[in-house]
Amino acid sequence: MTRTVKQEAPEPQAVATPLDAPVMRKPFSVRIGATCHEAFNQAAYLARQGYIFSDGPIQVFPNGMAFFDMHLGTPVDYLVERAKETVRIGAEQEEADRQRAIKEEARRIVEEEKQAAAAKQIAALKAENARKIAQIQAEADAAIAALSK
Repeated sequence: MTRTVKQEAPEPQAVATPLDAPVMRKPFSVRIGATCHEAFNQAAYLARQGYIFSDGPIQVFPNGMAFFDMHLGTPVDYLVERAKETVRIGAEQEEADRQRAIKEEARRIVEEEKQAAAAKQIAALKAENARKIAQIQAEADAAIAALSK
């Protein structure tokens, strides 16, 4: 005779955590105060973490310090559209700059080729003139030799 034994699931065990373990949570708002370079780099990082600039003023001082507040939130739709437009304009400007650089490089290459062709032509003319001068010199030497006899 076979007997079936029903197995019970083990009791879940609580994971022990130290009472002093820090719990990282995002604060709703943060205040940034640093040199402009540091402050705006922090703002870029915080924006990726879900923070947006608060409505308060951004204070920038002549000594290079910047102070502003940010809070968790979603950017307003019209500002998102303006940001997209800014990115589009920036991409168009980069493409225009790239095209301008390509044209300048092409213009420089054409100019170098023209100068190389002109230098080659001048070198050929110099060689031809040197050959003619040598021929005239030989004729003059022969005429002087004929007169000396």
